[in-house]
Amino acid sequence: MSEKRKGTVISREEFINSGAIVKEHYEGLLVASDRAKSAYDIGIQINDEQVMLVDSASPQDIRHRILNWAPLVAQYQRQYGK
Repeated sequence: MSEKRKGTVISREEFINSGAIVKEHYEGLLVASDRAKSAYDIGIQINDEQVMLVDSASPQDIRHRILNWAPLVAQYQRQYGK
């Protein structure tokens, strides 16, 4: 997903297919591994079909970033969900 920018809204299917491993750590917060960057992409599912790419993190920083984004999921879903 390296060609995608933060704030980009993509289909949930595209986000899921972009990573070797995709996991929903908190409801609405998706994390996909990006082997090309040796990093993780973080997305917020804003509705049933779309995910907003919100961040990227190294393996060392991923837990910290997940904890930072988890409280913001509902806010983003209200603001950007359709």
